[in-house]
Amino acid sequence: AADAFVTPTHGEGFGRPIVEAMAMELPTIATNWSGPAAFLGEAWSYPLPIKGLVAADRGNGKWADVAEESVVQLMEHVLAHPEERRAKAKAARAYVLAHFSESVIADQLLNILEEVVR
Repeated sequence: AADAFVTPTHGEGFGRPIVEAMAMELPTIATNWSGPAAFLGEAWSYPLPIKGLVAADRGNGKWADVAEESVVQLMEHVLAHPEERRAKAKAARAYVLAHFSESVIADQLLNILEEVVR
């Protein structure tokens, strides 16, 4: 068992492990940049602030410079506030089901296909 899912990544395309953790009602601390910034929210997760962006090792990309002290602060906060973390975890699951469930994604794909066929 885990008290929280913590992923201070430098960048994600989408962040599927983050969504999966939220779906499993795990309080989630994740870098608030790149793909995950589209679905992290204060009401259902613990968005991890960044200090800025740094050049990636290869190519022209940018990576998030994660504020390490913020990781520690958020982890301590999550552990110290069990009622809040449970409420956010339940809200996270509801958010994921409302936005990323199979039926929601299927409807979105059907809409795209209908537009292409027209």
